[in-house]
Amino acid sequence: MPRRLAEGQTRLIEQFDHDAVFAFPHIVQDTIPWGTGLNFHEDGPPTVDRMVIQKFEDIPRLAVPDATAQPYLRCTLDAATALARQFKGDRIVVGAVIGPFSLPGLLMGTRKYVQMLLDPELRQRYHATLMEKTLAYTVSWAKAQFAAGCDLVVVAEGLASATILQEKTFVALAKPVIMKFCERVGGPVGLEMVGDA
Repeated sequence: MPRRLAEGQTRLIEQFDHDAVFAFPHIVQDTIPWGTGLNFHEDGPPTVDRMVIQKFEDIPRLAVPDATAQPYLRCTLDAATALARQFKGDRIVVGAVIGPFSLPGLLMGTRKYVQMLLDPELRQRYHATLMEKTLAYTVSWAKAQFAAGCDLVVVAEGLASATILQEKTFVALAKPVIMKFCERVGGPVGLEMVGDA
């Protein structure tokens, strides 16, 4: 759990005197409230341990969780509050979320998600519903980080990057979702494409 996150960021400031503190341990944590667990690795970032969406028919029944009710994510908010208390006004306090367009890749698997995006029938049946659910979650989670003291929330949209999608697909499917996220959050957002932009 990210209990020592604020302490670690403070020590990094003492050593390197950089411009920002980071109030999140990793963004894979965003999947926990949906029902995943995490596998931790000594030589890399954590990964999800299971897919929540096993079949496309699960999407309409998928409940949007409250990120702030999850203990692991509460620790992240506590770290943001501690960092804001210590550094606000002197350093940028940065939060992060997995973007609403990319989150399904960690809930159902990238292959299944891309299959849905590229199949007109599946896309017609499920994409809008899935995006409304992931938008509701990511907006709420970003707002919670602002409330905890973050100055900026980075939204990671790796599956919207040019590494994964052609431009016409990005414009038609990803960009409208990203724009809605930015409009609804009501605070400064940094877009991280992860792959090529």
